[in-house]
Amino acid sequence: ALTAGGTGGSGSKDSKDAIPQLQLDTARKIRSLLPRHRDLLPYAQERNWIPLLLSWLNLHDRPAVQVEALLALTNIAELCAAQQGGFQQSAAIQP
Repeated sequence: ALTAGGTGGSGSKDSKDAIPQLQLDTARKIRSLLPRHRDLLPYAQERNWIPLLLSWLNLHDRPAVQVEALLALTNIAELCAAQQGGFQQSAAIQP
């Protein structure tokens, strides 16, 4: 019989096995969405994506999750820098 995890056997093992894949999928999705949808940056900040991604850098047994989290954080940093640069330029234009 299939359990909630979808593979049969112990439901808790299936759930535990699914967490690393869910983390990896989530980090990849965040990494890919932010450059295309810059308007998500405030949402990412409000929803505490940054602390979550930072915590995933400590998952030493999941290097793929670490890499994706690092790349997502890099995208967030680039967006913040670009946004800050835009604010500085608009402030410099003001008389």
